[in-house]
Amino acid sequence: MNGDWAARLKNATSRATFPYEVDEQQVGPPAPDLDRTMPWMPDDLITLFREVGPISLPDIGNGYFLYPPTPVDRPDRLDDAEIVVFGSNGGGDQYVRTLADGRVLRLQGLAYIDGVFVSNDVGAERVGDDLAYFLDRLVVAVEAFADHGHVTDL
Repeated sequence: MNGDWAARLKNATSRATFPYEVDEQQVGPPAPDLDRTMPWMPDDLITLFREVGPISLPDIGNGYFLYPPTPVDRPDRLDDAEIVVFGSNGGGDQYVRTLADGRVLRLQGLAYIDGVFVSNDVGAERVGDDLAYFLDRLVVAVEAFADHGHVTDL
């Protein structure tokens, strides 16, 4: 993740036009004092929120949201994998980063039972090999929306 990514996202967000009254689109502010009380939290997510902050784009496509980590004692689980939920879309899907290998997954229609996401027939779909790839896809989707009024699926 770098400053260029954040600048591209802010630029595309400011260029987007809507044929209806919109909610506020927000990128940031950065959270440079983000608490490191969760030693298991991946450095790339900490860096994202220290440099960019939370993202709320409720009117870009169905909406995209990246939210900063909240202090918890342990990561969530998806079946047998430890994960961090860091975002969602307006369709109810959750975006997660696996702790073991850094993959980014989209969780669709999963149950959350006793701190564990449990797969069903829709399950988890890989949307990136790492957070940087996912973030690049997000900015490309927002740029497409700003340029053409439609968004590509992440």
